[in-house]
Amino acid sequence: MNQPVQRDDLTIGERAHDPSPAEARALRGAAMPVLDRIRADRHASHGHIARLLGYFESHLFRVGVTLKRLRYACGIRDNSALMSFHRDLGRTPYLYLQDARLTTGVRLLAATSLPAHRISALVGYRSLHVFGRAMTRWCGCGPRRLRQLIDDQLALPKPPHRRHTARRRAYFQLRDRLRQTTPTLAILVADDSPLRPLARRALLDFGAPDTAPDGVLPLPGAPPMRLERTTLERVRAQVIYDSLARRSWDERVALVRAVPFHTPVLFDRLLTASQREGRRSRHGGVELAQLALHSLEAVTGSAHHALAARGWAWLGNARRLVEDYPGAARALTAAVCALDATSRDNALERADLLHIRAALERDRRAFDRALELLRNALGLYRSLGEGHALARALITRATIRRMQRQESLALGDLTRARALLRTVDDPYLKVSLHHELALCLCYTDQLLDAREALLMAVDHASALPELGDLTLRIRWLEGVIAARNDQLDDAIALLRTVYRGFGQLGRPVPAALVALDLAGLYLRAGQPQYASHLLRAALATFDGIEVPGRARQALDLLRAALRTHRHISFRQLQATLGTLVTDVMDPR
Repeated sequence: MNQPVQRDDLTIGERAHDPSPAEARALRGAAMPVLDRIRADRHASHGHIARLLGYFESHLFRVGVTLKRLRYACGIRDNSALMSFHRDLGRTPYLYLQDARLTTGVRLLAATSLPAHRISALVGYRSLHVFGRAMTRWCGCGPRRLRQLIDDQLALPKPPHRRHTARRRAYFQLRDRLRQTTPTLAILVADDSPLRPLARRALLDFGAPDTAPDGVLPLPGAPPMRLERTTLERVRAQVIYDSLARRSWDERVALVRAVPFHTPVLFDRLLTASQREGRRSRHGGVELAQLALHSLEAVTGSAHHALAARGWAWLGNARRLVEDYPGAARALTAAVCALDATSRDNALERADLLHIRAALERDRRAFDRALELLRNALGLYRSLGEGHALARALITRATIRRMQRQESLALGDLTRARALLRTVDDPYLKVSLHHELALCLCYTDQLLDAREALLMAVDHASALPELGDLTLRIRWLEGVIAARNDQLDDAIALLRTVYRGFGQLGRPVPAALVALDLAGLYLRAGQPQYASHLLRAALATFDGIEVPGRARQALDLLRAALRTHRHISFRQLQATLGTLVTDVMDPR
């Protein structure tokens, strides 16, 4: 006869088959609340009743527990002890034992993917037939139907066809993760659950702990609680988001389309992740924004146009950040069409879309168009009283004015933005504000004030876990300020670090602009050979992108000088860099 398996003061008794380590762990987890309830009943009892409960605690899943064995093991000679058990605990010893076993079986069916025949053996039944018949009498359905009802409550789709092996494997992995993560017992006590009788009979007697975290499980003796749909869908969305890692693109798209939602909680989760991921890996931000749009196909409801407008707008912004300007323009056009199709006019979303379009026009060097769009966005933000969004738009306009060499107007916008952000807790926006302020002060030769603003940017950046390339831009500006203070060694060390950093991030255009800055420092330091090497690398990068006419002429002059081995003056290099800053991109 098998000996009882005892781990962590939890005895789960003798079974017909030895469990594997994974099965033993699952059984211990499922049986612990049941054994806690038996232990509490034993402490509250005395005499033969306490001995019977002690036997149940030690031999809960033993096969072949009969009334004769109970009498012999507990020293019971007549029926008076059994009648006292029924009077005190509300059921006979046999029904008490069966309820404890079947409650554990329900937990295993809900939280694991173990086959039903293995669960029947683990909880002390000789065969699946006996287990299924007992469960049908107990709650009205067998193990297979019970699992189907639980999956229906989880709103899981049907599994893929057997020929799609990879997708089928991914589906069952997701199902197992949902069963383990979602508070399944709370689903069983939902008011609209077909398993409500089972919940009242089993969970309130054996399944509820002394305290219920977040109101998920009912307290003993309390009426069943309704699980909020948003709570369930929030858990499901987090499980799906966690399951996206290490999957192919097609599997990710299929996953976010497959699981239905009544609320856009997965859409919001993916958009938030896109914003956060975009600061670290901009291409990752684009992928998450695309997945957010795909997830809308699984959302039921009538607000699709408003959600699609927000999704397309953020996808356009993410593509702008990776310098895919044609793709960004297409996405923003789709956002405008979706917003026009909505039944109600959302002024805030329209203002946000105008702001993103203005940022795209700024990056494409259409400054007049960008300022016109910003003027409309600023008017909407002021009328809505959105101080935080107003500050973001002012920083964008300051960037445009600084690139147009209107530093005084840019400083005015930044001063107003800083006043609006005094009571706002947004470290990332404050980093952008003080970085832009340092740039404007540097261009007007206010180097001490620029350094102070840059130190404030670094101070706010210390509160952020991920800054992406903004850290490199701050160091780039530190190098420029050091160069203007004739600290050439410090400036060269900083710009070399920035140059390597942009290369590692796969940002060739900023790296090429840093190379021009660094080449100028090498020329000032009397090391023209290093300057020539950097200039050739930068020219190779600019050959692969579209550059406006004035910048192309400046690059051609540099290329001709390198080809004929003529001396390149520092002034000529600075003029080329200034032209590229105005016509190509905002480097710092």
